Amino acid sequence: MARKKRKEEYLIEKLLKKADEARRTGIELSRVAAEQAQQHGKRLQRQGVKRIEEGFSAAKKFRSSTDEDLKTLEKLGKLKKSGIITDKEFQAKKKQILARL
Repeated sequence: MARKKRKEEYLIEKLLKKADEARRTGIELSRVAAEQAQQHGKRLQRQGVKRIEEGFSAAKKFRSSTDEDLKTLEKLGKLKKSGIITDKEFQAKKKQILARL
């Protein structure tokens, strides 16, 4: 009976060691996963910032080209009014510019 008790205690001790190893492994895996998630989050953040900056840059270019097109239309209107270009020429150029807007 004492031998059976020692065997049970040995098995319990062995199981406790295995459970402790599993716990330590779980903690280590959690730490690694958290580090990887943090790195991935930083990478996504950098990509997001880059895309936002690209969007702002594209918007600025679009705005400046739109402003330039509007100024060109005003100049064409003045040229037409002064008789330098014909109404047909004005309408053709106006159509091209408005198609870009």
